[in-house]
Amino acid sequence: MKLLCSLLFFCFAFSLAGQERVMMPAAIKNLVLSAHVNGKPSAPPEGAVLRSESDGLHMDYVFASAGHDACMVEFSVDQAAFTQLTVELTVSAAGLRPFVVLSDCSGEKHYFSLINTRTIADQSLKKPGRHVLSIPISAQNQHPGEKFAFRWGGDDNQRIDFPVKSIQLGLNDSPDEVQGSGSCIFHKISFR
Repeated sequence: MKLLCSLLFFCFAFSLAGQERVMMPAAIKNLVLSAHVNGKPSAPPEGAVLRSESDGLHMDYVFASAGHDACMVEFSVDQAAFTQLTVELTVSAAGLRPFVVLSDCSGEKHYFSLINTRTIADQSLKKPGRHVLSIPISAQNQHPGEKFAFRWGGDDNQRIDFPVKSIQLGLNDSPDEVQGSGSCIFHKISFR
């Protein structure tokens, strides 16, 4: 009987650990819109706006320079450990490179491409429209520093110290020379 109880407890705990936690961006408060213009942190360019609507976070982005540009939204969370992140989004144009930056409880920032590949050229969305992007989240960075453009950040321990305290979702221009504007809706974020 004791073995059966232990087995049931283990199965229950294991099923809870694998459950998906869903965050609907439309319900998120205290949103902060930011940008990079020509490779440097900047106030969002004129025309870049963010609004929360029933179907998600609507971000109108502007890539204003012929250098590296990005538009990002950041918000506070309190997410316990997870090994997979899924973001459902709709974009108005192809060629964008979607990403996420997780800030852990130690204030360390960890960047991940939302397209699960190490090759920068393949991190761009190939078509406009709705996408569901899932990536593995390894707590330990096996590629420390900024040597690789698919995962960077952290301090000397190169580890996400859970819980994650803020999330930044963003879009990079690709290639950097691209200029223009468009829109993105972040519909749903899931943690597993």
